[in-house]
Amino acid sequence: MRSALSGPSSIVISRIASAMLGVVSAPILARALGPDGRGQTAAALALTGLLPIALSFGIPIVARRRGASGEEVAPTVRAIRLFGLVVGALGGLIAYFSTLSILESLPHPAKFALVVSGIGCSASGLLWISDVNILIARERHGAFALVNLTSGAVFTTLVAIFALIGKISVSAVIWLNLAAMVTTLVVSSCLLRVGIRGPRARTRVLLVESRRFYGAQLAEASSYRLDQFFALPIIGAHAAGLYSVAATISLLPMAVGQAVGSSTFRRFVRATSTGTFRADFSTDLRGAVVAGWAASLSVAAATPAIVVLGFGRDFSDAIIPALIALAGSVAVVGNYVVNSGLVALNKGWQQTSAQFAGLLAGLVLLVLLGPTLGPSGAALASTLGYWLTFWCGYLATGLGLRDLSPRVGDLRGARDLFRQGRQGA
Repeated sequence: MRSALSGPSSIVISRIASAMLGVVSAPILARALGPDGRGQTAAALALTGLLPIALSFGIPIVARRRGASGEEVAPTVRAIRLFGLVVGALGGLIAYFSTLSILESLPHPAKFALVVSGIGCSASGLLWISDVNILIARERHGAFALVNLTSGAVFTTLVAIFALIGKISVSAVIWLNLAAMVTTLVVSSCLLRVGIRGPRARTRVLLVESRRFYGAQLAEASSYRLDQFFALPIIGAHAAGLYSVAATISLLPMAVGQAVGSSTFRRFVRATSTGTFRADFSTDLRGAVVAGWAASLSVAAATPAIVVLGFGRDFSDAIIPALIALAGSVAVVGNYVVNSGLVALNKGWQQTSAQFAGLLAGLVLLVLLGPTLGPSGAALASTLGYWLTFWCGYLATGLGLRDLSPRVGDLRGARDLFRQGRQGA
């Protein structure tokens, strides 16, 4: 039991637990706010979730690479903390202008909460995301799992408490999300202790080093959140609320991909120098795709019950969009492994191109399909975008279709990835 909680398998457990927490909080919010309110909160939380990624300029990936190389990371952490002040200010400005445009339909208290959260979530998010990248690079799997669970656990607990006392509103949800983000930063800072005093890396050097990976990081995060941000004005609050439920359900299989991608990165870095990258990467990717299909089909079978019993009959129209979105979850699971491989190969620009290709395709399809097909059109747009990203990224690794063709041992490989994060991780 102790090894399971501290080894690579703890990543899988924490990812699944984090996704389950989202499934627990989502029905509470849906029942309290209704489809319209759920659509508004989904758009607001999509923005506050995207801001720390968009404004980090790829620095967390640099932190991970430096942590994996074994060099002292304290100067890097101090530089990131200072840069967080700039990120917070920029986040507040973006949130403010969003309330004047795309999120104009938000209630006035929610607009104020969003601006403050833009500042707090941007700064705190940059810091704890950088911390967890260093933790996973140094194979501190238990610490990574704890940080990964903190935000979801705090947010779900607070949502449940506010629901019990009848205080749930769009603005309250935004404030609770900010509280969860700040708490996560406190936990990550305790696990990765770096004093305020001491040498500090040059921020300019970090930005130069990170620019190859920034676009890919931004596009990846945008692919999973930006559509919910734009869904509000494109398909309306009610349909956006239905789509947010579908997107929440589709997150369950993604937990497997996040865990696998995190646990394979360090081994891929080693494999590039030992000449075993092709074999290791193709084996892990095939196993991840098998695991993705298994997870997605399992969730799909339970989706009707999850929607009706968890969210209520008002959200029954989210069942079909959820099934469509789950087909895209398979590609997302594979994308986590593909991205780890591209970073290990130092192919940041190729990773960026693949992510932006899928993102742009998804947004264009959202504009084309959303107004007529509603939440189903939004789900189909995101699914096709995910699969385009997968194939563009996979081909960028230099491997061919033969390397991805099914093997007899793929089921065993999927089991090893899920249960152990592969012993070489």
